[in-house]
Amino acid sequence: SAWWVSILLFAELVPGVILGIAVGPLIDRWPRQRMMILSDLGGAACFGVLPFVHSPAGICAVSALAGFSAAFFRPGCYAAIPNLVGKESVVAANALMQGAENFATLMGPVIAGVGIALLGSSTVYALNAVSFLVSALLLVRIGNRLQSEIAARIGRTHWREVRAGLTLVRDNRHLSSIFLIWSWATLAYTGINVAEIILTTDAYGAG
Repeated sequence: SAWWVSILLFAELVPGVILGIAVGPLIDRWPRQRMMILSDLGGAACFGVLPFVHSPAGICAVSALAGFSAAFFRPGCYAAIPNLVGKESVVAANALMQGAENFATLMGPVIAGVGIALLGSSTVYALNAVSFLVSALLLVRIGNRLQSEIAARIGRTHWREVRAGLTLVRDNRHLSSIFLIWSWATLAYTGINVAEIILTTDAYGAG
């Protein structure tokens, strides 16, 4: 159902958008290691539950929780890089992280498709849950080097920082160009995901 796929994508992506804009500066100052470990544990719980959820509404609800949990991981992950490497290595570390993420995005659907064909979706969900646990264990080994030295705070100062960030993106043509291009690309990507459902079922009858 194209409607359910649309709802699924909405539930999965909206938590990250809302949290990224509203509390991004605050997330950057929370205890990163603890926040990222809790995010991984939340992901493990969601994907561990999914094999037992059989209704579209239930799947969308669990996906929304998974999206909410993941929204705390990425800001902490990117913000922690300068704490883990020297100043001269930040660019190389960011490039490595982006390269690894893009490669995983490229290969993930292929591996998942083969896994579902050979093992079934429930097993793939379970393996995905285990991958979150492995990530949490690796974060435990890294220790407190992930942490920022700036204390967390919320209030007028926090909202001033949010406005300052939005103003910076609006007034800087390079940042605004990246924002617009990335937003358009994400819109197209999610639109393609929904359109594929209609094409495979209605246009080609492929099921």
